[in-house]
Amino acid sequence: MKLYKYLLFVTGLLLSSCEYDYDINEHFKGEFTPKVVVNSIITPDSTIKAKLYWSKYISDTTSRSKVVENYGVTLYEDNNKIFEGDGVNGILTTNIHPKAGSKYRLEVVVPDYGELSAETSIPTPPSAEIAFVGIIREEVGYEYGGYIHLSIDQIVTTAPTRSIMIKSRDTYEMFPEKNRNHYYFYTDNPFCDKFNAGGDSYEASLKGSSSYIDYYMRVPYKNIELVTPLKFSVRNVSPYIERKVTGTDSWGFPIIEYIEHFPSLEIELIAPSFEYDKYYKTAYQQVSFGSVDPQIFSTIYSVHSNITNGIGIFAGYSSNNQIIDYNEDK
Repeated sequence: MKLYKYLLFVTGLLLSSCEYDYDINEHFKGEFTPKVVVNSIITPDSTIKAKLYWSKYISDTTSRSKVVENYGVTLYEDNNKIFEGDGVNGILTTNIHPKAGSKYRLEVVVPDYGELSAETSIPTPPSAEIAFVGIIREEVGYEYGGYIHLSIDQIVTTAPTRSIMIKSRDTYEMFPEKNRNHYYFYTDNPFCDKFNAGGDSYEASLKGSSSYIDYYMRVPYKNIELVTPLKFSVRNVSPYIERKVTGTDSWGFPIIEYIEHFPSLEIELIAPSFEYDKYYKTAYQQVSFGSVDPQIFSTIYSVHSNITNGIGIFAGYSSNNQIIDYNEDK
């Protein structure tokens, strides 16, 4: 009898529930005012550039944002004016290479909108002692595959920087189009940031770790001395096979030579400004967590913005790349 009453109660609850389609366009009709979006990431390796466009309404499904057609720009380096000019059709280009160790201020004036501004800095490039430890493969006799083990024994950097970011990629000198970023770093080091970490016990004995860090390793500045030696591994890849026709045989058929090209491992150490570090981390969180099967109680990740009177990012960083020729079969 109690079960019968319970079923009646649940059935009544379901029948009494309702659905409501909320028209966000109708609710906010006439209240949306576009903001100017400014995006500019600066580094000593390239000249200063910027893109400006108008923000879109949340339900606007058009493929492209409208660019800001005309605007004035002033750039300062350590409080000294280094550029003053006009941008056209949403693109600003200069021939100025920013300097590591300097501070920068960007000022933009958009007619009938107002003034926008932002500040950032470029830390000095970091350096590190990186040692190739070895390659551990799945089984004895396997020629390729397995995991490349490395150790970063010392990291040298100077303030101000919030962290050190570490990335890696496979590079082919003769075939740069085949270069490939590593998206998983295997390490149990407790001093790496764990916001993008997870557990993975598959082949843990080969990886030297039962956990992974996704896309890049972030070491908070206060942990830089504690994190070393930073031992980690990345997936080893098979060589790129080049198919080369070297001639023809007596029957007229092509003679094909298969040439193996082994990659080198490139480690990139990045010293981000406060603005770039926060922007990069929040952008990763939004793309990786906020847009995958969002639910009503999901955490909302907003990408960091430092543009006064607008949206976007003006941020700097410096980097140091080291090539490690790790493959013994080369």
